[in-house]
Amino acid sequence: MASAFTPKAHGWVEPGIYAGVSNPASVYSYYDTSWTLIGAFPEDFAVLCLVQHNGELYAGTMSTTEPSEGIGRVHRYDGGTTWTIVGDDLDDSVQCLVEYNGNLYAGTIAGSGRLYRYDGDATWTMVLDVTTTPLGDIYGFRSAYVWGTTLYLGSWLHQNLGHYDGTTFTHDEAMPHCEGINDYEAFSEYLYAAGGESGTLFNSSDGTTWSTLFGPVGSIVWELETFEGCLYMSLNNGTLQNRDGNSYSNVWRTPDEQGIISMKASFDGNLYLGIGSEAGSWAAGMWDWSLSGTGRVYSYDGTTFELISGDMGTGVQVLYEVEPYPQNVVPEIPLGTIMATATMVIALAVYVTTPRWRRKRIHMSL
Repeated sequence: MASAFTPKAHGWVEPGIYAGVSNPASVYSYYDTSWTLIGAFPEDFAVLCLVQHNGELYAGTMSTTEPSEGIGRVHRYDGGTTWTIVGDDLDDSVQCLVEYNGNLYAGTIAGSGRLYRYDGDATWTMVLDVTTTPLGDIYGFRSAYVWGTTLYLGSWLHQNLGHYDGTTFTHDEAMPHCEGINDYEAFSEYLYAAGGESGTLFNSSDGTTWSTLFGPVGSIVWELETFEGCLYMSLNNGTLQNRDGNSYSNVWRTPDEQGIISMKASFDGNLYLGIGSEAGSWAAGMWDWSLSGTGRVYSYDGTTFELISGDMGTGVQVLYEVEPYPQNVVPEIPLGTIMATATMVIALAVYVTTPRWRRKRIHMSL
């Protein structure tokens, strides 16, 4: 059974697991073994990404079933069930949100790969506009991941990997058997990339030169996540695999063989799995297929898989965690310490405001 954790106040964003859902576009929060609907966006089709920035939660969305047509938006959570649109008409869809070097960035699909920086007050500055590269076309930025001091960006539809240093975007490689880079994950001194409709895993020791680790496996690799010392991979055929050293194992398969399209390893000791139909990527027949799934969340404690949600639209597109922050918890101070401190403050105030000829007597009596 999934272990529950008690949230502590952190601005508007309570610690816990958050799920972004498709059809209808919604956000749920998970506290004390129950899910609460905290956001619904009737003008959108799917929530594709969630990120916390400066203590606030942001959601990136797409408005239609086809991610390369429509309107991309960014919504900010204001508490309760209230959200404010802080980014409107950001190309066709907002595929990824990431915090890098203290700034919030959004990667979009626009017939080219575009990256925007959020400057506050619903203002976004386009910092990258990448169309044709020496390695092929980039129709959009599908995934974003910070490793070390570098922001890594994976393309949508085509197999380009690249990185951004805050000023310049560098094209690294175009990989075979790959129709897009769906996710990145750091594991065992390597950076891994999940790619393609055919299902391929790549890795790199330096973030610039990539190798094909395995594949194609015949099913899309959607997500990568590190959990209990292993690299976990989720496939579109509903299979969860892990890698420990050079060996691979099939760990589980969803009961209805729906794809595992999102994952999150939590501080509470569980791996959370979101299933359903993918809404934001490219695959054969994806536009209609994104309407046919059933979104649910499972938890895995390293031994047992447990269904922990009801139906959530057609797919749980993203799982995100807000962790408790110790620096935001007010420490408990013993009453005796408080009283002694108060006495000293009062005595100091009396001493400072007392004429000099009387200070000696007061000082001696303290």
